[in-house]
Amino acid sequence: MASVLFVDHSGEPGGGELVLLSLAQHMGARCHVVVMADGKFPGFLARANIAHTVLPMSRAVLSVRRESGLGRFLVAVPGAILSIFRLIGAVTRADVVYANTQKAFVTGAIAAWLAGRPIVWHLHDILSEAHFSRLSLKVVIWLSNRLATRIIANSRATAEALIRAGGDAKRIRVIWNGIDSKPFDAVTDADASAFRSSLGLGEVPLVGAFGRLAPWKAQHIMVKALRGLPGVHALVVGQALYEEHNYEAGLRQSVVEWGLEDRVHFLGFRTDIPLLMRAVDVVVHTSVAPEPFGRVIVEGMMSGRPVVATAGGGPEEIIEDGISGVIVPPNDSRRLAAAIRSLLEPSVWRNRMVVAARDRARRLFSLDSMLKQTDELICAVIDPH
Repeated sequence: MASVLFVDHSGEPGGGELVLLSLAQHMGARCHVVVMADGKFPGFLARANIAHTVLPMSRAVLSVRRESGLGRFLVAVPGAILSIFRLIGAVTRADVVYANTQKAFVTGAIAAWLAGRPIVWHLHDILSEAHFSRLSLKVVIWLSNRLATRIIANSRATAEALIRAGGDAKRIRVIWNGIDSKPFDAVTDADASAFRSSLGLGEVPLVGAFGRLAPWKAQHIMVKALRGLPGVHALVVGQALYEEHNYEAGLRQSVVEWGLEDRVHFLGFRTDIPLLMRAVDVVVHTSVAPEPFGRVIVEGMMSGRPVVATAGGGPEEIIEDGISGVIVPPNDSRRLAAAIRSLLEPSVWRNRMVVAARDRARRLFSLDSMLKQTDELICAVIDPH
């Protein structure tokens, strides 16, 4: 059977890393994972008994951000070259390389080319100047149009942004992220009630925002919306990564300034997301820039909780507005508050939405569907005939 080398530059478990984890668990002994930074994610792989190696990139390479210019790129070149040559040994032992992030693709594509191996790039980001510097876009598009055998986009929005940026449409296939519904099915109302009691919340109205704490994820919009929702509490689940700790500090300061410290509960990074989502009354998504996919939206739907999400990108592919969730404009705390208020009230409409959402999530965004489509693509890459 064909062997796959997964490459990911992040040591922390974000949405893309959770997708990689599912794929690697499915492939088992057929794969090996290279993580190019240390952190919590290698621990996830170890607990899942997935063969992996940590090959840390240089600090100069890791310091290259989405907005970085020419100077930062030039400083990173020696470290990037070293990473490429460190990868080649692992690449030669695989039939196909599977790059799961942009930095992993840049280094992995060159290593795969030197070793004569095909490379699949799994794109989890909207490639646009709203998120990336012009130079970053030019580098990754140039390489993808020449070296990527196939590109998996996690939504139509992600694929369309890549094409607008100059990417080769013929190389792209959209495969929506797939999520296992079993952990969500396993949580009971009694479990959720016990968790609420552990926080001293009882039966108070409760909403939740889940994901990385970052300016464009905009958890502050949910916090601001609480000012118009007396008595409603909120869970903020997630942590700041990279250079976003100032945002988390500012978010906490806003909570204090607005007198909400008794109603906003910061839980940090958690792995028991199915339990936490079942414990809230409404799952809230607040991104102010187009979301590539929107994993937490699907998870909320699988949890049997109504979801409010902001317009733009993947969320509009996941939710049918008013049927399987509610879509609101980004950066609009008043509209968000109104949507939350309507979903906190018991109604036939709310109940139908929850049922429709759960059915849609299981039908379109199942783990089995993603695994099957990815297997087919990898087989086609290895044996194009």
